[in-house]
Amino acid sequence: MPPGYVLQWLPLELMGVVAAMAAGIWLWRSALSPALKRARAVWRQIEEFLESWQGRPARPGYPAEPGIPERVAGIEGLVPGWTTALSEHTEAIKEIRYHIQPNRDGSAHDALVRKIDAMGEHLARLADAQLIVSGTIDRIEQDKRAAHGEILQRLRRVEHHPAGEES
Repeated sequence: MPPGYVLQWLPLELMGVVAAMAAGIWLWRSALSPALKRARAVWRQIEEFLESWQGRPARPGYPAEPGIPERVAGIEGLVPGWTTALSEHTEAIKEIRYHIQPNRDGSAHDALVRKIDAMGEHLARLADAQLIVSGTIDRIEQDKRAAHGEILQRLRRVEHHPAGEES
C-alpha cells in the first residue's frame, strides 16, 4: 500500500486505472498489434487467392482475368488435341526404339553393326597386306644391301689390280 501522502493526491482507484491502462498499452504494443498486423496480412492473401479463384472483372486499363474454373474448362477443351498429338508421338517413339535397339537384322542399329563388322574385317585384311608389303620391303632392303656390298667388293678388287688383270 502506498504511503498516505501519495493517497491524498492520487486515490487508489485512480492508480489502479493508470496501472491497468499502462498494462493494456504494453500488451497492445508488444503482443496484440503485431498479431493484428500479421492477421491482416494473412487475410489480404486469402482475399487475393479468392479473387484469383473467382477471376477479376475488366477495369479501366486492365483486361478481365478469368478464374480458375474457367481456365480449367479451357484446358479440358485442349485435351482431345493433346491425346491425338501424344498418340502420334508415341508411334514415332516406338519407331525410334525399333531402330536404335538390336532386333534380328531389321533395325538401323543392326545395319550399323554389320557395317562396323565389315570394316573390321577389311581393316584386318589391310593389316595382313601391310605385313606382307613390310616383309617384302625388308627383303628388298636386305637384297639391296647385299648387292651394294658385292659392288663395293668388286670395286676394291679393281682398285688393287691394274687394268686388264682381272678376269
